[in-house]
Amino acid sequence: MLRRAGLLGIYDRLVESDLETHLWNTDERHDLVLCCDVFIYLGDLSGVFAGVHRVLQAGGSFAFTIEPCDADSWYDLLSTLRYAHSESYIRRLATEFKFHVRGMAKGALRDEDHRSVEGLAVHLERAQSEP
Repeated sequence: MLRRAGLLGIYDRLVESDLETHLWNTDERHDLVLCCDVFIYLGDLSGVFAGVHRVLQAGGSFAFTIEPCDADSWYDLLSTLRYAHSESYIRRLATEFKFHVRGMAKGALRDEDHRSVEGLAVHLERAQSEP
């Protein structure tokens, strides 16, 4: 995928790394972190939220999509071998890592086997200042 992305000639830099490892090792800071169809490959998101908090500038946006699951569980591994996360889990992580929920919207994430996969698009904002 990186080789193909590089052939497009539109990226300043491409990095091959585990997501959490990159977030904890980079010196870069960002005003936007965007993860579309990424969290279906991860169960526990606490390390990602901590890492994003580390690299995101105050007031910056963290936007991502999830496949939703029952509110009684934080996350589940589905029969598709993809993870789903509950809205309550996302809200708990947002509070724990000092993000404000700016919006959540239900909608189609992608088409799979000629059917639409429903999900949740989430927009969080890193707090401007922290105690």
